[in-house]
Amino acid sequence: MRQLIVEAALIENQIKIEINHEIPPETFIPKKIRLLDFNDNRHEESIDSGFILGLTPAIRKKVFGKMAVQITGHDKQRNPRESNVAWVIELEAKNSDPLRRQMRRIYNDPFELIAVLREIIESGDEEELRLFLSKFDIPLDLVLPPRNYQGRGAIQSRGNIEGEISIRHPFIFSARIMDAYADCLDRLFRKLERHAENPQVNKINNFIMIISSLYSLIWFIANEAVFAKYGKSQVIAPNDWALIRDYYDMLLRYINQSWGLVWSKGGYRDAIDAKITKDKSADQDQDPISFEQYLSEEHKYTVDELMSIALCTLETFQNLKETFWLRTDLGAKIKPVVFAKHHNYLQPQQLQKTKGSINVIRDNLIRLSNNSISLQPKG
Repeated sequence: MRQLIVEAALIENQIKIEINHEIPPETFIPKKIRLLDFNDNRHEESIDSGFILGLTPAIRKKVFGKMAVQITGHDKQRNPRESNVAWVIELEAKNSDPLRRQMRRIYNDPFELIAVLREIIESGDEEELRLFLSKFDIPLDLVLPPRNYQGRGAIQSRGNIEGEISIRHPFIFSARIMDAYADCLDRLFRKLERHAENPQVNKINNFIMIISSLYSLIWFIANEAVFAKYGKSQVIAPNDWALIRDYYDMLLRYINQSWGLVWSKGGYRDAIDAKITKDKSADQDQDPISFEQYLSEEHKYTVDELMSIALCTLETFQNLKETFWLRTDLGAKIKPVVFAKHHNYLQPQQLQKTKGSINVIRDNLIRLSNNSISLQPKG
Protein backbone atom coordinates (compact mmCIF):
# COMPACT_ATOMS: atom_id res chain seq x y z
CA MET A 1 0.00 0.00 0.00
CA ARG A 2 1.14 3.51 -0.73
CA GLN A 3 2.10 5.54 2.30
CA LEU A 4 -0.91 7.21 3.92
CA ILE A 5 1.06 9.65 6.09
CA VAL A 6 3.03 12.19 4.08
CA GLU A 7 4.37 14.19 7.03
CA ALA A 8 3.66 14.73 10.72
CA ALA A 9 4.66 18.07 12.24
CA LEU A 10 4.60 19.34 15.82
CA ILE A 11 3.32 22.93 15.93
CA GLU A 12 2.37 24.62 19.22
CA ASN A 13 1.71 21.37 21.08
CA GLN A 14 -0.31 19.89 18.24
CA ILE A 15 0.75 17.13 15.90
CA LYS A 16 -0.68 17.93 12.49
CA ILE A 17 -0.70 15.06 10.02
CA GLU A 18 -0.69 15.47 6.27
CA ILE A 19 -2.16 12.47 4.49
CA ASN A 20 -1.96 11.21 0.93
CA HIS A 21 -5.33 12.10 -0.60
CA GLU A 22 -4.62 9.95 -3.66
CA ILE A 23 -5.30 6.82 -1.63
CA PRO A 24 -8.93 5.76 -2.33
CA PRO A 25 -11.08 6.26 0.80
CA GLU A 26 -12.61 2.79 0.48
CA THR A 27 -9.18 1.17 0.83
CA PHE A 28 -8.31 2.91 4.11
CA ILE A 29 -10.85 4.42 6.52
CA PRO A 30 -8.84 6.06 9.34
CA LYS A 31 -10.19 5.54 12.84
CA LYS A 32 -7.42 6.04 15.37
CA ILE A 33 -4.05 7.72 15.68
CA ARG A 34 -1.24 5.90 17.42
CA LEU A 35 1.62 7.83 19.02
CA LEU A 36 4.81 5.92 19.86
CA ASP A 37 8.47 6.50 20.69
CA PHE A 38 11.83 4.68 20.53
CA ASN A 39 11.10 2.85 23.80
CA ASP A 40 7.82 1.46 22.40
CA ASN A 41 5.73 3.65 24.71
CA ARG A 42 2.34 4.16 23.07
CA HIS A 43 -0.79 6.25 23.17
CA GLU A 44 -3.84 5.71 20.99
CA GLU A 45 -7.03 7.71 20.56
CA SER A 46 -9.75 8.37 18.01
CA ILE A 47 -8.70 10.66 15.21
CA ASP A 48 -10.60 13.77 14.18
CA SER A 49 -11.37 14.85 10.63
CA GLY A 50 -8.51 17.35 10.66
CA PHE A 51 -5.91 14.69 11.53
CA ILE A 52 -4.68 16.71 14.50
CA LEU A 53 -3.56 15.32 17.87
CA GLY A 54 -3.19 17.68 20.81
CA LEU A 55 -0.21 16.87 23.03
CA THR A 56 -1.45 17.14 26.61
CA PRO A 57 0.95 16.89 29.59
CA ALA A 58 -0.47 13.42 30.29
CA ILE A 59 0.35 12.22 26.77
CA ARG A 60 3.84 13.75 26.90
CA LYS A 61 4.47 11.95 30.17
CA LYS A 62 3.34 8.65 28.65
CA VAL A 63 5.23 9.00 25.35
CA PHE A 64 8.32 10.96 26.27
CA GLY A 65 10.89 9.97 23.66
CA LYS A 66 11.25 11.10 20.05
CA MET A 67 7.75 10.64 18.73
CA ALA A 68 6.28 8.92 15.71
CA VAL A 69 2.70 8.56 14.51
CA GLN A 70 0.73 5.81 12.82
CA ILE A 71 -2.91 5.70 11.73
CA THR A 72 -5.03 2.59 12.17
CA GLY A 73 -8.39 1.81 10.63
CA HIS A 74 -10.01 -0.57 8.16
CA ASP A 75 -11.06 -0.85 4.54
CA LYS A 76 -14.58 -0.97 3.11
CA GLN A 77 -14.80 -4.69 3.92
CA ARG A 78 -13.70 -3.86 7.50
CA ASN A 79 -10.35 -5.57 7.17
CA PRO A 80 -7.85 -3.98 9.61
CA ARG A 81 -5.37 -1.52 8.10
CA GLU A 82 -2.27 0.21 9.46
CA SER A 83 -0.52 3.14 7.83
CA ASN A 84 3.19 3.77 7.52
CA VAL A 85 5.04 5.16 10.53
CA ALA A 86 6.23 8.78 10.26
CA TRP A 87 8.53 10.45 12.76
CA VAL A 88 7.26 13.78 14.02
CA ILE A 89 9.10 16.85 12.73
CA GLU A 90 9.35 19.58 15.34
CA LEU A 91 8.83 22.68 13.25
CA GLU A 92 9.33 24.95 16.26
CA ALA A 93 12.97 23.93 16.16
CA LYS A 94 13.36 24.52 12.43
CA ASN A 95 15.01 27.95 12.64
CA SER A 96 17.24 27.21 15.61
CA ASP A 97 18.22 23.68 14.61
CA PRO A 98 17.61 22.84 10.93
CA LEU A 99 19.80 19.76 11.31
CA ARG A 100 17.19 18.21 13.59
CA ARG A 101 14.47 18.44 10.96
CA GLN A 102 16.77 16.98 8.32
CA MET A 103 17.46 14.01 10.58
CA ARG A 104 13.76 13.34 11.10
CA ARG A 105 13.21 13.20 7.35
CA ILE A 106 15.86 10.50 7.08
CA TYR A 107 14.36 8.50 9.96
CA ASN A 108 11.18 8.21 7.87
CA ASP A 109 13.10 6.90 4.87
CA PRO A 110 16.91 6.43 4.90
CA PHE A 111 17.05 7.03 1.14
CA GLU A 112 15.93 10.60 1.93
CA LEU A 113 19.56 11.16 2.93
CA ILE A 114 20.29 11.70 -0.76
CA ALA A 115 17.69 14.45 -1.09
CA VAL A 116 18.86 16.14 2.13
CA LEU A 117 22.48 16.18 0.96
CA ARG A 118 21.38 17.61 -2.38
CA GLU A 119 19.68 20.50 -0.60
CA ILE A 120 22.78 21.18 1.49
CA ILE A 121 25.15 21.37 -1.45
CA GLU A 122 22.83 23.63 -3.46
CA SER A 123 24.45 26.51 -1.58
CA GLY A 124 27.94 25.22 -2.36
CA ASP A 125 28.83 25.63 1.34
CA GLU A 126 31.42 22.98 2.15
CA GLU A 127 31.35 23.81 5.87
CA GLU A 128 27.60 23.18 6.08
CA LEU A 129 28.09 19.83 4.37
CA ARG A 130 30.94 19.00 6.75
CA LEU A 131 28.79 19.89 9.78
CA PHE A 132 25.94 17.69 8.61
CA LEU A 133 28.24 14.73 7.97
CA SER A 134 29.83 15.12 11.40
CA LYS A 135 26.46 15.16 13.18
CA PHE A 136 24.51 12.67 11.09
CA ASP A 137 23.51 9.71 13.20
CA ILE A 138 21.02 6.84 13.13
CA PRO A 139 19.88 5.88 16.65
CA LEU A 140 20.78 2.33 17.52
CA ASP A 141 17.54 1.89 19.44
CA LEU A 142 15.30 3.05 16.61
CA VAL A 143 12.55 0.50 16.03
CA LEU A 144 10.41 0.83 12.93
CA PRO A 145 8.10 -1.70 11.30
CA PRO A 146 9.36 -3.14 8.01
CA ARG A 147 8.62 -1.03 4.98
CA ASN A 148 9.11 -1.88 1.33
CA TYR A 149 10.46 1.24 -0.33
CA GLN A 150 8.85 1.06 -3.77
CA GLY A 151 9.53 4.66 -4.73
CA ARG A 152 12.91 5.91 -5.84
CA GLY A 153 12.23 9.60 -5.62
CA ALA A 154 15.52 10.36 -3.93
CA ILE A 155 17.54 8.62 -6.61
CA GLN A 156 16.69 10.28 -9.91
CA SER A 157 19.62 9.17 -12.05
CA ARG A 158 21.87 6.14 -12.10
CA GLY A 159 25.54 6.92 -12.37
CA ASN A 160 27.00 5.49 -15.54
CA ILE A 161 29.25 6.74 -18.27
CA GLU A 162 26.36 7.27 -20.69
CA GLY A 163 23.90 8.85 -18.28
CA GLU A 164 23.76 12.32 -16.87
CA ILE A 165 22.89 13.76 -13.49
CA SER A 166 19.55 15.54 -13.64
CA ILE A 167 20.30 17.82 -10.69
CA ARG A 168 22.73 20.69 -11.25
CA HIS A 169 24.62 21.96 -8.22
CA PRO A 170 27.96 23.48 -7.23
CA PHE A 171 30.62 20.76 -7.11
CA ILE A 172 31.99 19.92 -3.69
CA PHE A 173 34.73 17.43 -4.42
CA SER A 174 38.09 17.56 -2.67
CA ALA A 175 40.47 15.60 -0.48
CA ARG A 176 39.33 17.72 2.47
CA ILE A 177 35.66 16.84 2.22
CA MET A 178 36.60 13.21 1.57
CA ASP A 179 37.75 12.99 5.21
CA ALA A 180 34.27 14.07 6.36
CA TYR A 181 32.64 11.47 4.10
CA ALA A 182 35.03 8.80 5.41
CA ASP A 183 34.24 9.60 9.04
CA CYS A 184 30.49 9.39 8.40
CA LEU A 185 30.77 6.12 6.47
CA ASP A 186 32.90 4.64 9.24
CA ARG A 187 30.44 5.74 11.93
CA LEU A 188 27.56 4.00 10.15
CA PHE A 189 29.62 0.87 9.54
CA ARG A 190 30.59 0.66 13.23
CA LYS A 191 26.90 0.69 14.11
CA LEU A 192 26.37 -2.27 11.78
CA GLU A 193 29.20 -4.08 13.52
CA ARG A 194 27.56 -3.51 16.90
CA HIS A 195 24.32 -5.02 15.63
CA ALA A 196 26.27 -8.00 14.28
CA GLU A 197 27.98 -8.46 17.65
CA ASN A 198 24.63 -8.50 19.45
CA PRO A 199 22.03 -9.65 16.88
CA GLN A 200 18.37 -9.44 17.85
CA VAL A 201 15.48 -10.57 15.69
CA ASN A 202 13.33 -7.60 16.70
CA LYS A 203 16.09 -5.21 15.63
CA ILE A 204 16.48 -6.44 12.03
CA ASN A 205 14.64 -3.32 10.86
CA ASN A 206 17.20 -1.17 12.67
CA PHE A 207 20.02 -2.96 10.89
CA ILE A 208 18.33 -2.47 7.52
CA MET A 209 17.81 1.22 8.22
CA ILE A 210 21.48 1.75 9.07
CA ILE A 211 22.80 -0.14 6.05
CA SER A 212 20.30 1.74 3.85
CA SER A 213 21.73 5.02 5.15
CA LEU A 214 25.27 3.77 4.51
CA TYR A 215 24.46 2.86 0.91
CA SER A 216 22.55 6.09 0.35
CA LEU A 217 25.69 7.99 1.30
CA ILE A 218 27.78 5.77 -0.97
CA TRP A 219 25.41 6.46 -3.88
CA PHE A 220 25.51 10.19 -3.24
CA ILE A 221 29.32 10.35 -3.10
CA ALA A 222 29.78 8.22 -6.22
CA ASN A 223 27.19 10.01 -8.31
CA GLU A 224 26.81 13.57 -7.08
CA ALA A 225 30.34 14.21 -5.92
CA VAL A 226 32.46 12.24 -8.41
CA PHE A 227 30.33 11.37 -11.44
CA ALA A 228 28.48 14.69 -11.54
CA LYS A 229 31.80 16.48 -11.97
CA TYR A 230 33.71 14.09 -14.21
CA GLY A 231 31.09 11.84 -15.82
CA LYS A 232 31.20 13.61 -19.17
CA SER A 233 34.93 14.23 -19.22
CA GLN A 234 37.14 12.39 -21.65
CA VAL A 235 40.51 13.82 -20.61
CA ILE A 236 41.36 14.71 -17.01
CA ALA A 237 44.43 15.71 -15.03
CA PRO A 238 46.47 13.02 -13.23
CA ASN A 239 45.77 14.68 -9.86
CA ASP A 240 42.03 14.43 -10.50
CA TRP A 241 42.34 10.74 -11.33
CA ALA A 242 44.35 10.16 -8.15
CA LEU A 243 41.54 11.67 -6.08
CA ILE A 244 38.86 9.73 -7.97
CA ARG A 245 40.77 6.52 -7.27
CA ASP A 246 40.89 7.33 -3.57
CA TYR A 247 37.16 8.04 -3.47
CA TYR A 248 36.13 4.85 -5.24
CA ASP A 249 38.53 2.69 -3.25
CA MET A 250 36.91 4.06 -0.08
CA LEU A 251 33.38 3.42 -1.37
CA LEU A 252 34.08 -0.10 -2.58
CA ARG A 253 35.84 -0.90 0.68
CA TYR A 254 32.65 -0.16 2.63
CA ILE A 255 30.54 -2.06 0.12
CA ASN A 256 32.80 -5.10 0.51
CA GLN A 257 33.02 -4.88 4.28
CA SER A 258 29.30 -4.32 4.82
CA TRP A 259 28.33 -7.07 2.37
CA GLY A 260 30.73 -9.44 4.07
CA LEU A 261 29.44 -8.43 7.50
CA VAL A 262 25.95 -9.51 6.47
CA TRP A 263 26.52 -12.54 4.27
CA SER A 264 29.88 -14.11 5.10
CA LYS A 265 30.09 -17.34 7.08
CA GLY A 266 29.44 -16.51 10.71
CA GLY A 267 28.17 -13.05 9.77
CA TYR A 268 24.98 -11.20 10.65
CA ARG A 269 22.73 -13.49 8.59
CA ASP A 270 24.05 -16.63 10.28
CA ALA A 271 23.75 -15.05 13.73
CA ILE A 272 20.15 -13.95 13.10
CA ASP A 273 19.22 -17.38 11.70
CA ALA A 274 20.64 -18.99 14.84
CA LYS A 275 18.55 -16.61 16.97
CA ILE A 276 15.40 -17.38 14.98
CA THR A 277 15.96 -21.13 15.39
CA LYS A 278 16.61 -20.79 19.10
CA ASP A 279 13.65 -18.49 19.83
CA LYS A 280 11.07 -20.18 17.62
CA SER A 281 8.42 -22.18 19.42
CA ALA A 282 5.71 -24.47 18.11
CA ASP A 283 3.00 -21.81 18.27
CA GLN A 284 5.01 -19.09 16.53
CA ASP A 285 3.97 -20.00 13.01
CA GLN A 286 4.14 -16.41 11.84
CA ASP A 287 7.78 -15.93 12.77
CA PRO A 288 10.31 -15.77 9.92
CA ILE A 289 12.09 -19.02 9.23
CA SER A 290 15.28 -17.30 8.02
CA PHE A 291 16.86 -13.90 7.57
CA GLU A 292 16.64 -14.23 3.79
CA GLN A 293 12.94 -15.02 3.98
CA TYR A 294 12.41 -11.96 6.17
CA LEU A 295 14.20 -9.76 3.65
CA SER A 296 12.30 -11.27 0.75
CA GLU A 297 8.92 -10.71 2.39
CA GLU A 298 9.41 -7.48 4.35
CA HIS A 299 12.29 -5.56 2.76
CA LYS A 300 12.31 -6.68 -0.86
CA TYR A 301 12.47 -3.22 -2.41
CA THR A 302 15.02 -1.98 0.10
CA VAL A 303 17.40 -4.87 -0.58
CA ASP A 304 16.91 -4.43 -4.33
CA GLU A 305 17.98 -0.81 -3.88
CA LEU A 306 21.08 -1.76 -1.88
CA MET A 307 22.23 -4.28 -4.48
CA SER A 308 21.56 -1.78 -7.27
CA ILE A 309 23.64 0.88 -5.51
CA ALA A 310 26.52 -1.54 -4.92
CA LEU A 311 26.62 -2.76 -8.53
CA CYS A 312 26.13 0.75 -9.90
CA THR A 313 29.12 2.05 -7.90
CA LEU A 314 31.34 -0.76 -9.10
CA GLU A 315 30.31 -0.50 -12.74
CA THR A 316 30.58 3.28 -12.80
CA PHE A 317 34.19 3.09 -11.66
CA GLN A 318 34.99 0.50 -14.31
CA ASN A 319 33.36 2.66 -17.00
CA LEU A 320 35.21 5.79 -15.91
CA LYS A 321 38.54 3.96 -15.87
CA GLU A 322 37.98 2.62 -19.39
CA THR A 323 36.82 5.96 -20.77
CA PHE A 324 39.25 8.42 -19.17
CA TRP A 325 42.52 9.61 -20.62
CA LEU A 326 45.08 11.45 -18.51
CA ARG A 327 46.96 14.41 -19.94
CA THR A 328 50.54 14.61 -18.70
CA ASP A 329 52.56 17.78 -18.14
CA LEU A 330 54.20 17.20 -21.53
CA GLY A 331 50.81 17.08 -23.28
CA ALA A 332 50.72 13.33 -23.90
CA LYS A 333 47.59 11.28 -23.23
CA ILE A 334 47.89 8.05 -21.23
CA LYS A 335 45.37 5.56 -19.82
CA PRO A 336 44.69 5.68 -16.05
CA VAL A 337 46.01 2.96 -13.77
CA VAL A 338 45.39 1.75 -10.21
CA PHE A 339 48.03 0.45 -7.84
CA ALA A 340 47.56 -2.71 -5.80
CA LYS A 341 49.53 -1.31 -2.87
CA HIS A 342 47.15 1.62 -2.32
CA HIS A 343 43.88 0.58 -3.98
CA ASN A 344 43.14 -3.02 -3.04
CA TYR A 345 39.41 -2.75 -3.75
CA LEU A 346 39.92 -1.41 -7.29
CA GLN A 347 41.90 -4.38 -8.59
CA PRO A 348 40.20 -6.29 -11.44
CA GLN A 349 40.06 -9.57 -9.50
CA GLN A 350 38.60 -7.86 -6.45
CA LEU A 351 36.00 -6.02 -8.52
CA GLN A 352 34.93 -9.29 -10.15
CA LYS A 353 34.77 -10.98 -6.75
CA THR A 354 32.61 -8.17 -5.35
CA LYS A 355 30.23 -8.30 -8.29
CA GLY A 356 29.97 -12.07 -8.05
CA SER A 357 29.16 -12.08 -4.33
CA ILE A 358 26.37 -9.53 -4.82
CA ASN A 359 24.88 -11.45 -7.73
CA VAL A 360 24.89 -14.72 -5.76
CA ILE A 361 22.82 -13.16 -2.99
CA ARG A 362 20.53 -11.46 -5.50
CA ASP A 363 19.86 -14.79 -7.25
CA ASN A 364 19.15 -16.48 -3.90
CA LEU A 365 16.66 -13.80 -2.90
CA ILE A 366 14.95 -13.90 -6.31
CA ARG A 367 14.63 -17.68 -6.08
CA LEU A 368 13.29 -17.44 -2.53
CA SER A 369 10.79 -14.76 -3.55
CA ASN A 370 9.58 -16.83 -6.52
CA ASN A 371 9.18 -19.91 -4.33
CA SER A 372 7.17 -17.88 -1.82
CA ILE A 373 4.84 -16.65 -4.58
CA SER A 374 4.37 -20.12 -6.03
CA LEU A 375 3.33 -21.44 -2.60
CA GLN A 376 0.58 -18.82 -2.17
CA PRO A 377 -2.94 -20.32 -2.29
CA LYS A 378 -4.77 -19.71 -5.57
CA GLY A 379 -8.28 -18.34 -5.97
